[in-house]
Amino acid sequence: MKEEPIVVELEGDSDDDFTEIEIKQKIIGFLKEKGPKAKIDMSIITEAVRWRLNKNDCQNRGYVLDGICKTFALSKEVFVITPPPPAKVFDEEGNEVVDEEAKPPVPTLQKNIYPKSVICLNATDQFIRRRSKELLKN
Repeated sequence: MKEEPIVVELEGDSDDDFTEIEIKQKIIGFLKEKGPKAKIDMSIITEAVRWRLNKNDCQNRGYVLDGICKTFALSKEVFVITPPPPAKVFDEEGNEVVDEEAKPPVPTLQKNIYPKSVICLNATDQFIRRRSKELLKN
């Protein structure tokens, strides 16, 4: 199955869409570094999806995700934030210092964007086109 490229539009309809946001700057920086046709890193995409799902309209009216959470791993990236492990600390001799009391990073479920229900529809494009045409006739 061929993976379709992710399209990123950096223009918006309202003044809020043009405010300087961190995720927008990450995308712009990535595209400047890798080139405009580069495939955007999935960690940036999942962060952008998380950011969007936290917006007022998604929080109050709900949302439909189509094509982003095709696997459990991608769903986990969107709905669970796992902090990076603590930076390693070294002494003057270059030996790693292990903090026995340090706690490992704890993943956090994003309850405010986690769906209350899920509907999964699987069909071929041909089937969907045919059904759409039949619905338009009625």
